[in-house]
Amino acid sequence: WLPHCDSALLIYDEGAGYRRFLGADPESAYRLRELCDERIVFTDSYVTSPDLQGLAYHLAGSLNRSSEEASGDARAVLAYEHHQYHPQMLDWVAEEIASLVRDEDVPPGEIVVLAPFMSDALRFSLMNRLEQLDVPARSHRPSRALREEPATQCLLTLAAIAHPHWGIRPSRFDVAYALMQAIEGMDLVRAQLLVGIVYRVREGVPTLSSFDQINPDVQERLTFVLGGRYEDLRMWIKNYVAGPEAEMHHFLSRLFGEVLSQDGYGFHRNYDAAEVAANLIES
Repeated sequence: WLPHCDSALLIYDEGAGYRRFLGADPESAYRLRELCDERIVFTDSYVTSPDLQGLAYHLAGSLNRSSEEASGDARAVLAYEHHQYHPQMLDWVAEEIASLVRDEDVPPGEIVVLAPFMSDALRFSLMNRLEQLDVPARSHRPSRALREEPATQCLLTLAAIAHPHWGIRPSRFDVAYALMQAIEGMDLVRAQLLVGIVYRVREGVPTLSSFDQINPDVQERLTFVLGGRYEDLRMWIKNYVAGPEAEMHHFLSRLFGEVLSQDGYGFHRNYDAAEVAANLIES
């Protein structure tokens, strides 16, 4: 496409990281420089302070990596806090971040928390504290197995229901958990109540029945808003089952694009879930 453009600006970051993101191809991207009439290489940072550059120099040395020597004082940009227990550490981290955002007008997107190990409990606790302080945050753990992600479990559970010939019969808890992830506003209590009524395995085939067949009193407990979203999802699966089977990656792409990413569904504002879905589709 590049030769067909009247003009174009391409940016390539040589120090952008060591992981491939959503199928990015660093080698092919670098070869695009041959199509450019003018090439400019920036070797100096316009935003990093000398002290921070000094810290980067010493960190590179500790990793046995060569780096241009910097004159800044690394100690000036380091603050060390010792806490005996995890909750105290998390409170301090969250408060420091909130202070940067509120008092120093630092954009949340320019703040990064790096941890050598992040358990599910630790991740949840930190994200919960930041949410209480009205600090938007996203988490990314490349080391976590894709199958362990809630979004993955949701997609695979719905895929099993949409492909009954696989012979996979998800448990009621798995289906309830999938609906919690798939439908925005669906809590565990309502999800379990709904699944207890609509989900059945008949002759080895997992099926979902209509929300319209539920007792009106129970419909009110579930709310008609959530019921409508469930019904749209159920009808999408039903229509898919009635049609020709698609390749797995195509099925997941359609499920994400036509339903789960839409307003009212769990992946609409959840960028982490969208990233997991993209990785699952690519795999």
